[in-house]
Amino acid sequence: MSPFRKSLCAWSLAVGLIAANAFAVAANSDAEPTANYFEALRARALFVLAEDFATRQLGRSTLSRERRTQLTLELGETLLEHGSFASGSQREELWDAARQRVADLLRNEPVNPRQGDLKFWLARLSARQGATLAWESTLTPDDVSLRDSAITALRQGIAELRADIETRGRFAPEGDKKLAATVLREREIQNQRARYDLALAETCLAEISATGTERTALLIDAATLGEMLGRIPAEDLQSEKISLLRARIARLQGDERLARLLLSGANGTDADAVLAEQIRLELSLNKVDAAFQLLKTRLQETRPLSDELRAMVVQSLVTAARLAQQQQNPARLGEYLAEARKQQALTGGKWRREATVRLDRFQQEQELGPELAAAVRHAAAAWQSGQALQAADDYATATRLAAKAGKQDQALELGLTGASILVKNEAWAKAVSQLTELIRLAPQHPRAAEADLLRCYAIGRQNATSAEFQQALQDHLLRYSSSATRWDAVRMLGASAELQQRLPAAIAFYRQIPADHAARDEADLRTLSLLATLLTNSPQSTALATEAREEVIRSATRIRAQTTPWSAAQCEILLQGARLLLSPALATPADAERLLGLVQIRIDNEQEQASRQQAELSPEWKALKQSTLQLRIIALAGQQKLDEARQLLQTLKSAEPTLLLSVLSSLNAMAGQIDPQRRYELGHLQLQTIQELHPHRDRLNPDQQRLLDLATAEAATAVGNWSEAIDRYQTLLAAAPSDGKLIRSLIDVSKSQGLPADLKRAAELWQQLEKLAATGSPEWIEARIEQSALLLQMGDRAAARKLLGVTRTLYPQMGTPELRQRGDALWEQLK
Repeated sequence: MSPFRKSLCAWSLAVGLIAANAFAVAANSDAEPTANYFEALRARALFVLAEDFATRQLGRSTLSRERRTQLTLELGETLLEHGSFASGSQREELWDAARQRVADLLRNEPVNPRQGDLKFWLARLSARQGATLAWESTLTPDDVSLRDSAITALRQGIAELRADIETRGRFAPEGDKKLAATVLREREIQNQRARYDLALAETCLAEISATGTERTALLIDAATLGEMLGRIPAEDLQSEKISLLRARIARLQGDERLARLLLSGANGTDADAVLAEQIRLELSLNKVDAAFQLLKTRLQETRPLSDELRAMVVQSLVTAARLAQQQQNPARLGEYLAEARKQQALTGGKWRREATVRLDRFQQEQELGPELAAAVRHAAAAWQSGQALQAADDYATATRLAAKAGKQDQALELGLTGASILVKNEAWAKAVSQLTELIRLAPQHPRAAEADLLRCYAIGRQNATSAEFQQALQDHLLRYSSSATRWDAVRMLGASAELQQRLPAAIAFYRQIPADHAARDEADLRTLSLLATLLTNSPQSTALATEAREEVIRSATRIRAQTTPWSAAQCEILLQGARLLLSPALATPADAERLLGLVQIRIDNEQEQASRQQAELSPEWKALKQSTLQLRIIALAGQQKLDEARQLLQTLKSAEPTLLLSVLSSLNAMAGQIDPQRRYELGHLQLQTIQELHPHRDRLNPDQQRLLDLATAEAATAVGNWSEAIDRYQTLLAAAPSDGKLIRSLIDVSKSQGLPADLKRAAELWQQLEKLAATGSPEWIEARIEQSALLLQMGDRAAARKLLGVTRTLYPQMGTPELRQRGDALWEQLK
């Protein structure tokens, strides 16, 4: 039985003692912040608590300069260490904040007595950040970007520390001898720390640098600094800490004897840190049994393991597991891995990450094999470093390796990962190529349909109306007819047909999607929208109107049969159905109102739930609520329930101008469906909406302002305010003098008012329409007839007879039978 196996009973005892050893930080917000307090919080990774406390204290105006300086340094230290636990942009933000806090204080208080401490903290910052990045780089050596960042930070840190040491030695204190001695002692303490940081930075840089002269030179310089620190009595640094660094340097130099000598003499308060370095030394020499023996001895103690030592336990177990795998000893392999997982779960702090990475890497190698695992790590590192296209190429390489090894599942997973990266980066042609190869490598795999659908999507993104895209989708339907992906292919065919303006074909595709498919809601919404477009183009088509009504009923029946609450998307489908029912082609506002009532109930339920949670209604439900209200007003107006419509309109007083304008536009369109006897009431409803809009006129664009003026003119006409209507139409016509529709509207209003000046204006406007029309056209002849009628009405019978007579002579057919009948009737009056 292995030494480790004999010590299993000690593991559980050690784990129990870890929990018992947990301490609580005893401090409150009123206590003066101290280094010990913040150090205790950082030790427990309570960074947010420490940062919040320091920030609140720094916000106090009564802080002394000394306390402000101490708090700033502790906050910077906390942000720095917090960043070492984070990654990516979050880490950069934390580290930038740390530097900024201290630099701001230094800049704002140039005569601060602790200016030297602030400068020294900043001088050490880059090196300490680089050390963190270097440690991470040793865990993920495939991440070239991380390694480069670590090297850059370390080189900058080394330069800053050397400059700091040189600057500090350049100035000698003057004045009082006792004070001068104190300053010199403080400077020597800082020099010790700076030399230690410099030696550590050079060691970290050497550890992640390729072997060569630079690495050798760095280690020699670091060893020299370490030896110097070892000779000088430490005032601020523990001798144990120096010995550990020197032992690490000796290990990297391959000097086993010196490393062991330094470790044997490292007696201090952190015995586990010494033991961890001893284990690293044994593992670097491939002496796994010796490492286990050290662990066995430690496990016999009652003290709980430190996180660093526990991470080394995991590393030792992984190393032993690798040997067991090479020796083809599955029982021992399983034993080591099971214990490694257990210890990894118990590891905390930054060391948990090291334990996790080492364990995951071995398990990945065990599952994929060393070569494939290395390829996958290389691809993942390229992705993490932001090299997306390189990552996609690396995943393609890993895919081929997996397929060659007969690992079809992994090949599909890796291939889809690489292709997804290409799709995300819109490298469509390359994605098509890689997916085509992936399908060739694993044509019978259950996920081949997924890969082929993604290939179709990439083809379509290059040209969604191309024959190639259509054929790829049709081939997918034939090849994967039993796959769930077929309905996504059908949906894509519908979208492609829609882009080609083949609307009936698109509707036919959308209708194929099953009722229980995730895309059914989208399909129903698109179908209803396309039917609305077709009806706009062919408003007189009875067959199309019947089809649209049946589609509204079908989609509403499906949604109403659902036992779970309707989604916002499903409510949007019902709203689209209501819009169809309100269209002139269907004109069934009562049916629309019933549908809208169902949607309103669902919105009210959502509103009630948000209120119970003391939350705001989500933006999508707010938009649905506004649209539903708008359509209900239109539906009520369409049923001539104008009082109810007016009450709802009151609730829109605070709505966006564009929404009010939309309501107004719909009311204008509804005017033709209203009983003439109630048209007056609708006009007042329109005017009420206009009054709400006018204060916001400046927020409307020119087209919207024109629509508002047109609505004002139409509403004024409806209520018989002819003067207002004439003024509005004349203003609109001044901006568009050739707008025939506007000219005709102004003619109608002028005739309605009927004053001599109005009749003259109407005649002149018909003369204007005559000039705009082609000579002899029905429009030209109509204009001549209307001018004659107005001349007769104004008492100028001779001029009317002359104008109409010439027209009848030149064009005896009078354009159309209807116009001829009107012309003949007028001619009889003029005889």
